[in-house]
This record gives sequence, structure tokens and C-alpha cells, in this order.
Amino acid sequence: MGARWTFHGTYCGGIPGATAPAGTPISFAGQDIFRAADGRFTEYWVVSDGLGMMSALGAV
Repeated sequence: MGARWTFHGTYCGGIPGATAPAGTPISFAGQDIFRAADGRFTEYWVVSDGLGMMSALGAV
């Protein structure tokens, strides 16, 4: 089971090495993956594009 998502927001500053000015619009995607057994969630993984976000902010 899983869910795909896209985050949209505005960079407020504070990430070391980022060259983007505060107020820069940003978005990145990811997905959540769940494993269930006996009607309960037993495992949960988050996969997100952190490198893409940091690239958009000029931090890498």
C-alpha cells in the first residue's frame, strides 16, 4: 500500500549553504509506503526527493 504526494511551500531561510533567497517557492515529491499485517500497519517508509529540494535551493 502506498501514497504519492507533492509538497509545495515557500522557503523561509535557515538551511546552511542555500543560496536561494527567503520567499523562494519550492516543491518536491515523495511517496509513503506502508506494509500491513493482521489489520495493522507494521512498517512505514518515506521516500522523498530531498536532493531535488536542496538543488532547487542552491545548497548542493
